[in-house]
Amino acid sequence: MRPSPFSLLFLSGLFSLTGAGCFTLPAVPQVATTLQTKSTEAPTARNLGFGTLPGIPSVPHSGLVTVNAALPQLPAYVTVLRLKPGSPNDTELRNLTNSLGISDAFIGSVPSVNDLTLNWKDDRGYTWFYTGSSHTLEGKDKTAPTQPVTLTSLPATEAIMTAASHFLSDRGFDLTHVRQPILSPDWGTWWQKSQTAGLCTDRAALTSIRFLAASAPTLIPQPPALPRASDTTCVAPEFPARIRVVYPALLDDRDVVQSDGTPVNTAEIIVDASRMTVISALITPYTDPERSEYPARSQADVLSLLSNGGVFGVSGDVSVTSFDIALLQRVDTSDDKRPTYLYPSLIAHGTRTKSDATTESVTLVVPLVSLPQ
Repeated sequence: MRPSPFSLLFLSGLFSLTGAGCFTLPAVPQVATTLQTKSTEAPTARNLGFGTLPGIPSVPHSGLVTVNAALPQLPAYVTVLRLKPGSPNDTELRNLTNSLGISDAFIGSVPSVNDLTLNWKDDRGYTWFYTGSSHTLEGKDKTAPTQPVTLTSLPATEAIMTAASHFLSDRGFDLTHVRQPILSPDWGTWWQKSQTAGLCTDRAALTSIRFLAASAPTLIPQPPALPRASDTTCVAPEFPARIRVVYPALLDDRDVVQSDGTPVNTAEIIVDASRMTVISALITPYTDPERSEYPARSQADVLSLLSNGGVFGVSGDVSVTSFDIALLQRVDTSDDKRPTYLYPSLIAHGTRTKSDATTESVTLVVPLVSLPQ
């Protein structure tokens, strides 16, 4: 059908008016543009790459520290380690949220990730909880039987540790970052020493062991004090069925320690010794850390801190007989991301004289890196 002369005239006039600005065409909706992102990730500088390091508060000390061993040669610079954070950086966050259908516009240009928590159940029946701020992974077999709570005899220590190590290695845990596992506490060794000392389990001690063994699954009791066999009526011993196996952390062939010299554990495994199965695990993965060089303390500063009982402020009269080097773990709680640093430190081993004139082993820790006061 051909258009009429009137319709052609109307359309011609309409276009003329539009071109003259008499009418405004409707606005076209703007298509969302790609958000320009800025990554906060940058390589760590070789020197002073972590900025100002968190200091360690001084602890009051009393007593005398006598050094009866030659101080090792101290370096001018030491390598400080910083563990990789347990929460994702901005790039990893975008990859994660994008996979969940969350666009970059929700993330912003420079996001600051405060924490990450995950919860899942694997195909073997374990329920897992991951917390990024503490970089901890906790797993539990909630279907594990609760009986028996005690055993009349314990399996061999090696068998218990093998069961725990297989649990970790089967899940890809890097056993090169740990020392040899340790039973904590070691009930088998405790019982052997008790028998050698002429001690035995009486009815009161047995009741205590049974009560403690029936407590919360993750609460592993310490062995009780036992009476002399000649002073009581002995009964057959029993031992908790749940055995804790701990894995001390190891990085760069150095032990990772706390301020009192005790090891930092990277994994704690609870084994049901009645079935040789793992019922729970608490793991802090230690991946390859970042590294940067910092000036070291002078020998005078090291000796001064050593004479004050180290960073833990160990009190009493201490005789130092040997030295070692380890990594002191320090968490910067002033930072929301709670970065974890490892300071190369002088470990002084010795003995302390107690008030009853007996001695006990003691460890003093002195960071070798120069820290702010």
